Amino acid sequence: MDSEGASTVPSSFSPPEERGNLPAAAIPDAMVPTIIVPKPIRGIPVDQPVAGRFAAPEVTVERTKRRLSRPVWIAAAVAVGLAVILGYVIVDRNRPIAVDPNIVVPSSAQASAPKVARGDLAVKGFLEALQRGDIDAAIAYGPVGGGSRALLVPEALKVSLAAAPITNIIVAAAEATASTIHASYQLGTQAVNADYKVVKRDDGNWQLASSTTTVRLEAKRSDRVPLIINGQTIGLVVELELVPGTYTMSTGLAFLQYQSTTKITVNDLTYNKIIAELPVDVTTEGKTRCTRPPRRR
Repeated sequence: MDSEGASTVPSSFSPPEERGNLPAAAIPDAMVPTIIVPKPIRGIPVDQPVAGRFAAPEVTVERTKRRLSRPVWIAAAVAVGLAVILGYVIVDRNRPIAVDPNIVVPSSAQASAPKVARGDLAVKGFLEALQRGDIDAAIAYGPVGGGSRALLVPEALKVSLAAAPITNIIVAAAEATASTIHASYQLGTQAVNADYKVVKRDDGNWQLASSTTTVRLEAKRSDRVPLIINGQTIGLVVELELVPGTYTMSTGLAFLQYQSTTKITVNDLTYNKIIAELPVDVTTEGKTRCTRPPRRR
């Protein structure tokens, strides 16, 4: 029979329902695949084989150590910084303070200007303070210039008043908004008529535009010839702050004296003459010493 019409003969490889009583064909062991199931490792997921991706945990341990040690260093740095700051504060508070004796500390009159409602009252208060010899109260009625304050002391004002006292003070009454105040007074034997400039402060009170006048000292001087004005030694300054009064110059030496023309009289605060020369004469004692014949031995 040809292949299309022939019946199929059952064999050991036929399905059971066609094979009948024939035994099933045996499969050699070499053809059966071997399946190996990996054993799990304690402490890691059961789906990870031995020597899996967690086989080198050293890197993870080092990173963990670094993360733990960083806050420790930050805390140590903060502690050191706080200790340095605390030490500086303790030393700064306990260190001795050196006070320069040449620093001029303003008195209460200088620190707080008097309260006056009008400009004429400020001028009157200024002149009356000079009249009684209170230099601190006088210069509290207005700002002081930038020159030397060597003559703004009670001793210098006392010498001035002894030579030429201030008397007969008359200050003309002015309107509340007046910026120029007229005043008259006696300075020794000399009658003075002067105008004083006043300004209104931010607090509503009035004061002099300036309580001193600045005088330049441009005369050539020698270190061997001191300059003493009203008993006060004047250093190598180029400007002096003065108030109305007289100023007499002396050398303090027995054989030399300044000429009488060097005497200054400041009538009011508009005085601005420059001290250009300081001529010196030999005193009577010096002349006598020079003309005296030498002693015989």
